[in-house]
Amino acid sequence: MSQLAGFNILQAFFAFRARMFRVAIRERIRQEMRHYPPHLAADIRALPAIDEQ
Repeated sequence: MSQLAGFNILQAFFAFRARMFRVAIRERIRQEMRHYPPHLAADIRALPAIDEQ
């Protein structure tokens, strides 16, 4: 049973880490968008978010 609990904790940790990674990527993209013209930035932000895939 303790092995299963350990696996669940590990799984939760990796899921959390993957989510943080996706959030960081989206934030990085948002920062990068500041260097582009507004209409281009709006087009790229209109693409579906990485989380929703």
